[in-house]
Amino acid sequence: EDETVQVESVKCLRVLMNTDVRLVFRIFPSSSDSLIQLKQIGFEQVLAHSHLITYITYCLYTSSHRLRSQVADLLAALCVLSLNKGHQVVLAALSDFRIAHEEKFRFEYLVESIRVRGVEEEQEIDDSGVWEYRTAALSLINAISNSPEDLEERTMLREEFTRRGLMEVLSVCIVIN
Repeated sequence: EDETVQVESVKCLRVLMNTDVRLVFRIFPSSSDSLIQLKQIGFEQVLAHSHLITYITYCLYTSSHRLRSQVADLLAALCVLSLNKGHQVVLAALSDFRIAHEEKFRFEYLVESIRVRGVEEEQEIDDSGVWEYRTAALSLINAISNSPEDLEERTMLREEFTRRGLMEVLSVCIVIN
């Protein structure tokens, strides 16, 4: 039941990110000329609450591939659609994730979660949605490592993923498919 609520909450957040909200205020109740319209973009409102992104990132630590796919897609969208603030918020959330889940290094769980475990797992692929999650996680990794404009930062992030074993994980995934 919790998983369903979490999946629906992430879906709602994605919808909110794609919504423009117009607020209309009447300064003086008796005057029709006293209307003020403010436009608030849902995407900007989500970015303004970085703690929300951190809590959403914690949802990666679940056995539900469906929920992890939704979260990875949302985080990738934040990185790609807001190269500066969105990327920074996602990196900060993943750093907080590392601390909360006692990882030794940042991105450790993300890379390990897409690792192919064995033949038994591959027989259950269609039922569990594991490849859908792996695709979403790789999209997130791609967004994280390619979004920064600064070449040094991109290189540093790519090296960090390499140190976590991403190249070995990718080589096994390629062989299986």
